[in-house]
Amino acid sequence: MTLAGAHPDADLLEIFWVPGCSSCLRMKEFVNKIGIPHEAVNAEAEPERAARLADLGLTVPAAVLGDVGVPGVDLVGIAKLVGYPYDPPQILPPGELKAKYDEVVDIAGALMRSLTAAQLDYKSEDRDRSMRQLSVHIGTIMCGFVIVEDTNEFTMGYEFIPPGYAESASAAELADLLDRTRGEFDIWWQRIGFDDPFDRIVDSPTGVWTLHEALERAVWHTAQHVRQLEYFVVEKFRVAPEKRLTAELLAGLPLPDGIHAGGEG
Repeated sequence: MTLAGAHPDADLLEIFWVPGCSSCLRMKEFVNKIGIPHEAVNAEAEPERAARLADLGLTVPAAVLGDVGVPGVDLVGIAKLVGYPYDPPQILPPGELKAKYDEVVDIAGALMRSLTAAQLDYKSEDRDRSMRQLSVHIGTIMCGFVIVEDTNEFTMGYEFIPPGYAESASAAELADLLDRTRGEFDIWWQRIGFDDPFDRIVDSPTGVWTLHEALERAVWHTAQHVRQLEYFVVEKFRVAPEKRLTAELLAGLPLPDGIHAGGEG
């Protein structure tokens, strides 16, 4: 079957993903929900197949039909690629997004501080990433948004990870890193964000975004990884946090239904 709007020589959508990737999971769920025939390719298990993404200027996650591909974070782009009518949900107002981020960060900090040294070294069966590395990522995602003011480029925050943190940081140091990132966001908000129209266009490794879209991405991306951290704390370490994420708190964020892209949870 050839899909409407597809490349004429292609009849099957390929979606490239890796375990533990929140955007990969969101892409996989979206493609399953709209019922498009596809093949999911684990880029870690089949690197030779994923190598073609570089020729298309893409990285994982990505959706490819024939010789045309789009970033996996772009659900509207995926829908256009396969000719599926899709109206994305309305983005929450910036003030609501910030309020949700602040509450998510409060919960994340408490989860991090509860981890022992052994728990920080724990890795799930489906991804070579420790709880320490996951916590560092949570603590730097919003840095990629805050830096937009100076660079006009929105990143995923990996470049802001302090050297050595992902290998040796203590629970307290991880929580402090998260608090510093939140502090930088607060300074930006008080100086600019509280009355910014959020309509300007910024660059990113996956295309162009509005500032509003970038903020939503930074918030839901953080929240999704905190969902993962909470899962491990509760289900694997059998610790009962004083405060947990709730459906009400996460409502309105474009989160995937699941917690992990493959493997447990």
